[in-house]
Amino acid sequence: MCCLCPLDRCHGTRQWQCRRVMADTTATAAGAPRRQGRGNASRFGGRRGRVSRQQFMSNGRVAPGLESLLDPRSVALVGASRRASRWGFLFVRGMEQGSAVRNNYYISRSVDEPETGWYPSIEALPEVPELVVLLIGDAGSRQQIELCLELGSKAVITIATPFTGRDDPLLDRIAEAGMVVLGPNTMGLVCTHTRLDLAPPLLHGEPRDPGRVAVVSQSGTVSADLALELYARGVGLSTFLGVGDQYCLTASGAIRALADDDHSEAVVVYLEDPLDGREFRAALEYARGRGVAVVIMPAGDTGASARAVASHTGALATDARVLQAVCEESGAWLATSPADAVDLTCVAIRRRWAAGRRVAVLSEGGGMVALAADVLGRAGLVLPSLSDQTRDRVGLRPGAKELADNPVDLALVGAVRESPMVYADTVRVLAESGEVDQVLTVGQFGDLIGMNPEREDIEAFEAEERQAVSALINTSERTGVPVLMQSFRAAPGLFEELVAGGVLVVRHLDHAAKLLRLGVADAGPTAGDGLRTGSQNLTYFQARDLLGRYGVPLVPSTPATGPDEVLAREGLPGPLVVKALGRVHKSRGGGVELALPDAEAAAAAVERMQRDLGAEEFAIEPDVSMPGAVELIVGARRSGRFGIVALLGVGGTHTEEIDDISLGFAPMDSATFDTMVGRLRSRDLIWRGSEPRIDLAAVQSVLESLVTLLDERREVLSAEVNPLRCTAEAVIGLDARVVCEEHKS
Repeated sequence: MCCLCPLDRCHGTRQWQCRRVMADTTATAAGAPRRQGRGNASRFGGRRGRVSRQQFMSNGRVAPGLESLLDPRSVALVGASRRASRWGFLFVRGMEQGSAVRNNYYISRSVDEPETGWYPSIEALPEVPELVVLLIGDAGSRQQIELCLELGSKAVITIATPFTGRDDPLLDRIAEAGMVVLGPNTMGLVCTHTRLDLAPPLLHGEPRDPGRVAVVSQSGTVSADLALELYARGVGLSTFLGVGDQYCLTASGAIRALADDDHSEAVVVYLEDPLDGREFRAALEYARGRGVAVVIMPAGDTGASARAVASHTGALATDARVLQAVCEESGAWLATSPADAVDLTCVAIRRRWAAGRRVAVLSEGGGMVALAADVLGRAGLVLPSLSDQTRDRVGLRPGAKELADNPVDLALVGAVRESPMVYADTVRVLAESGEVDQVLTVGQFGDLIGMNPEREDIEAFEAEERQAVSALINTSERTGVPVLMQSFRAAPGLFEELVAGGVLVVRHLDHAAKLLRLGVADAGPTAGDGLRTGSQNLTYFQARDLLGRYGVPLVPSTPATGPDEVLAREGLPGPLVVKALGRVHKSRGGGVELALPDAEAAAAAVERMQRDLGAEEFAIEPDVSMPGAVELIVGARRSGRFGIVALLGVGGTHTEEIDDISLGFAPMDSATFDTMVGRLRSRDLIWRGSEPRIDLAAVQSVLESLVTLLDERREVLSAEVNPLRCTAEAVIGLDARVVCEEHKS
């Protein structure tokens, strides 16, 4: 009979697992040394004969403050089982993955076999376990936590609920002792970089390569979906923390800790309740400051989901609209599904953004050429024509030049199936041209050998394919132009190398189009075009009208849909400004042209934007020149747990890069406003010694108007003026944005 399960015969993976443990037990009984990591230390003393941890783990530190959870020197599992049908058996299997780098202890009242690591109680262990996992009931869990406090354990994972409420005195004792508790109602945790698997259902108990993305979640099933998709997309999982009901370790605390984790480039959060809104917002801001992308997938957006959430964890569901303003302010992303969350994560960790919607497509010909153009066009992307110079540099075959445009047919460039470098060379030319913002390759790249497996030069061809992969990655890194690949079946090895180098690889064209659209700078965390649900942007002129009714001063503006309409307008003296509407960051990618001398120049600018950006609506405005002016951003956001949040900061085209903002909460008064001004790093722009350079009273009036707008109009979620151009005599808004609750018909 197997030592881990009551079966006379094991099947599948269990057979391998049981034979391995049986061999260890037999060796111990025969007098051989014990397995490393199985109680091989004196009672509560040091460890002897351990295997070097550096031999088995990734370099870099785990999340500071969570070391005892994610990288413990010893783990005790209370509620371990040898029966394959029990939850405790799955945890035993998961713990075995890290047996070479830590001491594992299995606690079961009915088993006392120290030679195999099984003990009847925590008190019987040869050392104080650093981490204790509790798979027992509520009352037993409470007793074990009290025992862990007495012994000095550093961390506990509890599935059951040992607390009487959030005011339980036991929580105060835990905080005073500095113990970290994960749970209750948690699926557990995983850290692939330290070979710690204490959530076996997440990865089905199978060892996985260390990944790049962390997951913080209040749901186990959602987390399993996320983890599997992350591995399918080539980025993998670094850490999983099932925060459950967040009695001790909250989602906010997990985000803040993981922002300093050397292995995590992004954090995906499935959230049902942030508990403390201000703490949560501060954690998101901290992650942004550390350069770690956060993708939030909220629950409770509809009545049905709110009821489902409440029945799942007992926590009050967070309306997804609560997070919209917070995400916009903190730079976080808002996802609508696990697949959407992984898409956003892959784009975010690539850290390359397209300046506009211009895409060059490379294909091997056939129907995929026309199909790619159609799919990308429906996604709002533009396939610009290439200049003669670029067409020459592409190196078309004689007689084919007049046929080549965009998409580029590689069959007219060279024998792509004879040389994969044709892909890389063509991508390089297009990325260096300055005529496109992103490049998409479509076809068989990554599996060209599979099309002709009988060829004699397979090794040389494979070497050239690897060379092409390196060249593609280098081109994207050097030029900053994102490259995305749609491949029918990219070969293993090449696929991982491309993704690690920032070249995303997908199977389907529509998926490629979505990622290309997300890769445009305007579609980043502050955009409002489909990344958030439950809200809608007012048009530019609707927003201006609404803000004007609340006394916000704005520069005059004239709408236009084409160059002829600009020329037909009377009374447009220069200098003028042309803005392409429908873009959050109009100035990026050529969406704004300044200092146009007259209407003819403005009309020409409109024509260029129509051609290059695909813009359809425009605003024609006077170029307001104010010597010595300071540009600010003022705004107000509505949130649930946060109330109405006012925003003041350095404005203009580089607001996000400068990142000098100050937040305050309604009601807005002089004291709150003065505090916000004082928190700005760039206060010297506003003050000259003890005297203000600008009309601060007028700035405060604008901010008060925005807060009043949100207070009186409950359907308005946010309102913003950026920039607000300020002098000592006056202030005037040059751009406006208002987001309202979406009205369902």
